[in-house]
Amino acid sequence: VASAGNEGTTTGYVANPGLGYNVLTVGSIAKCHIDSGFSSFIELVGPEKPTLMMYGDCVTVPNFDGWCCGTSQAAALVTGSMAMIYELYPVLKNQPERALALATACSLSLNSYEIDTDNGTNDIIGAGVFRYNTIKENYQNSCLFTHPSNSGNCVVYQKTVNLNCADKIKICLTWFADSDLSADGTTFNDYDIKIYNSSNQLVAIGGSLDDNLEVLTYMASFTDTYTIKVFQYDAAEKAQRLGFAYQVIEYEYEE
Repeated sequence: VASAGNEGTTTGYVANPGLGYNVLTVGSIAKCHIDSGFSSFIELVGPEKPTLMMYGDCVTVPNFDGWCCGTSQAAALVTGSMAMIYELYPVLKNQPERALALATACSLSLNSYEIDTDNGTNDIIGAGVFRYNTIKENYQNSCLFTHPSNSGNCVVYQKTVNLNCADKIKICLTWFADSDLSADGTTFNDYDIKIYNSSNQLVAIGGSLDDNLEVLTYMASFTDTYTIKVFQYDAAEKAQRLGFAYQVIEYEYEE
């Protein structure tokens, strides 16, 4: 976990180590669900950042006289929350890909921020606002899976879910990048998330060529059993571990 940085009102550039591919990068948001103006969100190269947002405006601490603002405070809250998640589900300590996917899939999307990047997130707030309780409730909707090397152009994982009309599903897939520590030595495979209805019609697709984290949000147009499929397009030189998670947001009917 790393903070995005506080350059939002100047250059806007995300700070290291928040630019890392295998990092949960945290930006700051106010309690009114508007991004803190100081929170950084611009990267010249590399993956889309921040990953998630957390409350970083006027944070108070017990037995401390005063308050703090900044993405460092937001990142500290996420770090502590993830530590408690690891206590509840110790298996995640050895499955960081799954933990990252779970935290991202369970985030709160904000309608005022359009999804405008090719990996299913928003330039300013990433995938949304970190939510501890939602992570706890959706742990069973996550997994870690591995597929062998030299595979390609195939389905590597699939999952069926039942959705009612107007329900939303938010899916996250993440896998770790490798590096030989050179400037251009970061590599990772290419995966896409696809959703099919019971008639085997493709209804949604999410994918990115330059990121190792993808988010796909879909609203069901009718009640049905849907199949989520993870496709790999390039042959892998070695076995790859992937974290997969989703949450279903049930539509609330007005009486």
